[in-house]
Amino acid sequence: MTIITYPLSEEEQKLLKKIFKFRLFIGVFFMLPLLYAVFFIFFNVSNKFLNSEYDGMSFFALLFAIIIVLLFFKYVLPFYKRSYKNLAEKNKLVITTRILNVEKRTTTKGIRYIITTEYRKIDNWAISIIDNQPPFIFSDVSVGSSLEIHCLEHNKTDIFKITKSS
Repeated sequence: MTIITYPLSEEEQKLLKKIFKFRLFIGVFFMLPLLYAVFFIFFNVSNKFLNSEYDGMSFFALLFAIIIVLLFFKYVLPFYKRSYKNLAEKNKLVITTRILNVEKRTTTKGIRYIITTEYRKIDNWAISIIDNQPPFIFSDVSVGSSLEIHCLEHNKTDIFKITKSS
């Protein structure tokens, strides 16, 4: 296994900006209605408590809104912070590693590949390959073959490119 650090090219930096803008757009598109609904729930429940007209459903609505806010701060906000930090990265890692194990799981959602390398595990459902041209075919890999992984140092989910190396 070899790990080499290279500076990010202008094209890769543009890809990171494009991905961040796309994720921000999707986040705003889906999160604004959800945040509006949570605000509406808090507003209505607080009015019920102030007017002493609360019931069991008020407690359930309050609990539901609190759970949504906690999940937002636990999963969504760190994801966007990490995406924003990616914009400041100047270097990438190019890791040449060997495949130790290939696990194929067939589920009702589809086929899932988990590739164990000397460097780390690569789960095709848990990563996003940013520059997938030419596409990396998970079913074409075998134990003992080499992979070249282009990724950021502190990001385990966004991978620039995975290629088979000789």
